[in-house]
Amino acid sequence: MKKTQFYNTTILLLLILVTSCSTTQQQTDSFSKEKEKIEQQQAISLHNLKLNNTDNENLLLNAKIKIDFPQLSNMVSAKIEIAKTDSILINMTGPFNINVGKLFANQDRYIINSNLESITYTGKPTAENLKKIINIPLSFNDLVRFLRASLSESYDSYSFKTEVESEQLFVSLISDIGAEFVLVSKEQNTISQIQRKNENNETVMNIVYSNYSPLNDYNFPKKIVITFPMLNGKVEIEYQEVKILQKVTSPMSFDKPKSFRLFEFD
Repeated sequence: MKKTQFYNTTILLLLILVTSCSTTQQQTDSFSKEKEKIEQQQAISLHNLKLNNTDNENLLLNAKIKIDFPQLSNMVSAKIEIAKTDSILINMTGPFNINVGKLFANQDRYIINSNLESITYTGKPTAENLKKIINIPLSFNDLVRFLRASLSESYDSYSFKTEVESEQLFVSLISDIGAEFVLVSKEQNTISQIQRKNENNETVMNIVYSNYSPLNDYNFPKKIVITFPMLNGKVEIEYQEVKILQKVTSPMSFDKPKSFRLFEFD
């Protein structure tokens, strides 16, 4: 009887040990998998993707721009010079090569000469101010970066969200805006799409980049389509010429013509 009890106790202890080892191994495996998953997500960063980026280059962009809003529909040609991410100069011409106007902007201010109205607009380059004039709610920072297919925020502010086939989705929370989603092509290291949503999860802006082609050591989009669903508006940009410049026009800024009226937005 004592022998039987001893064997039963021994078997029970062995079972407990085996079960404990199995549970510990499962927990270890589970922890390892979770750790590996976290490490993988950390590895999937915009830094590690070596995202195609021309922010340190001066660019010349000759473009056809089609603007389509309920209260405004037009097409212009534009010569765009971007001095890295510091400043931008846009000269616009309409049908029959009529000089429509020009825009200069940097981090501190913007100035727009509207030749058709004989008005000069100037002020701080916020999205709210620029929307009052050009009907497009983009700040200077947005304008100078989105035209060159680069990010409006620092790389570190974007976190990995999900992966679909050959593309990865990242998201960044932006104060006073909501969230900015970026879809990146893993094969080309280029931005396929940027989308902004407000705090109510409504799409404020959607940008699609396409027709990428080589530009020195970079890939650069030849077509950009920007839609503003809440404004029922769309801007299509097609680049006819893209160049990297050693130097940009100097000075890029310009003055108000004496005969023009002045409107300031600060």
